[in-house]
Amino acid sequence: MSVNNLSTLRKYGSIGVDLDSKHIQFILNTGFDLSSFVKKALDDEMEYYNWSLDNKRVTKELVTTRDELRNTEYKISEAVENLSSLYIKSIELENDITEILYANSKEWREDINLWRSINEPVNRREEGQEFHHMHLNINGEVNKKIGIYIPKELHRSIHHNSSTGKGIKKINKAALLWLCEQTVI
Repeated sequence: MSVNNLSTLRKYGSIGVDLDSKHIQFILNTGFDLSSFVKKALDDEMEYYNWSLDNKRVTKELVTTRDELRNTEYKISEAVENLSSLYIKSIELENDITEILYANSKEWREDINLWRSINEPVNRREEGQEFHHMHLNINGEVNKKIGIYIPKELHRSIHHNSSTGKGIKKINKAALLWLCEQTVI
């Protein structure tokens, strides 16, 4: 509908369209279709309102998802901590059981004391290390006293048997290489 009189313009002014006199004059002179203009403005306003609602909904969903992920990460780290503490407790329990089983064994105590008396380490013991007897052949005699403290993982990674000699050269080489890497000159 095209606007051609002042009463129609006042009608649009009453629904919230704020018009200056120069705008009124332009509309009257050009036959501008004010109703479609107002309808388009209201449609645009409604579209923005709907977009804003959608944006708020999406934002809320994103925040909810983020919070759920944080809770999941927290639960995972909590589970890892629980597993770690259970593992440590199982090792402590195993040590306690071993101690209980052998505490009254005279033979076992004698073996431990014998082992302590013949132990001649090349380096100092640190946590997580085991003593490896080198079984070095010195002047035709095997010396079982000399040994090196090496990491448990290294000591257990190479199968060796001092009685048969199987794997001794390989573990000795690995132990000496490890010791050389640790030694500061």
